[in-house]
Amino acid sequence: RIHNRTFFTIDKTFAESSTTRQVYEDTSKGIVESVVRGLNGTIFAYGQTSSGKTFTMQGSGTLQDGAAVGQEGDGSGGIVHMAASDIFNHIEKEADRVFLIRVSFIEIYNEEVRDLLVSGDSKNNTTLAVREDKVRGVFVNSNETIVTSMDSLLSVLFAGEKNRSVAATGMNERSSRSHTIFRITVESRLKDQSESGKN
Repeated sequence: RIHNRTFFTIDKTFAESSTTRQVYEDTSKGIVESVVRGLNGTIFAYGQTSSGKTFTMQGSGTLQDGAAVGQEGDGSGGIVHMAASDIFNHIEKEADRVFLIRVSFIEIYNEEVRDLLVSGDSKNNTTLAVREDKVRGVFVNSNETIVTSMDSLLSVLFAGEKNRSVAATGMNERSSRSHTIFRITVESRLKDQSESGKN
């Protein structure tokens, strides 16, 4: 008699008492550090509906609620807030480099891609095409916004979330069936001599 068994290898499990800060430190902090050093990284929450993905990524309530709570220093914002904080803390320590941070925010729902950083009723419903290129790979031509601080990054995130909320009016299942991608692009270069004397 043959028994078919499936085995899974798991790097780490977290107890119900684990905090989002612990999850961030063990799963995401190293990815963020790699990104600011020039590597690509992805933090991806996947799981069953009501398993805690949204809470882990954005804290309780809205993204703005999570940021407000996280600013109290108790680490109870979401992973996205902690990652943003670490990115800008790293930038402050790198006095010999110039950084450019760009963000984009898209939603995928019913196999359509919407740009959450486009305001206005008619533009807000525009579906973006998913394209493929030999150099860029698979990409979407979404808007990018340059941010200069954690506050400006979070402001863009909040604006995108509001656009998502408007689209979700009267569609209770949307939140569990839609997916969002918040992309942070970090570019840096060494300061030249004329810039290194500036504060």
